Amino acid sequence: MMNSSMNMMSRNMEMISRLRKAAHYQKKAVAALLPECAESHIDVIGNELKLMLVEMLTASMVSNDMKNVESGENISRTEKEAKKKKVDIS
Repeated sequence: MMNSSMNMMSRNMEMISRLRKAAHYQKKAVAALLPECAESHIDVIGNELKLMLVEMLTASMVSNDMKNVESGENISRTEKEAKKKKVDIS
């Protein structure tokens, strides 16, 4: 089982590496179509898009955490056990 998950992780890392390499070449191809003076603008736009994505993901994660807290899904196991009533049947 452990070996299987390691293989899956390795394949995922390989796929991520390939996607990053493809994105790098795609960026070079787009830059080749534009004048040199536009390259810095493209870099700024790319950085802004990355920041927007991070902000959206962070907001989504915080929102999900808050929903879990409000619904009680985040209550620790000991708190759940403390709420249980023990009935002794003898």
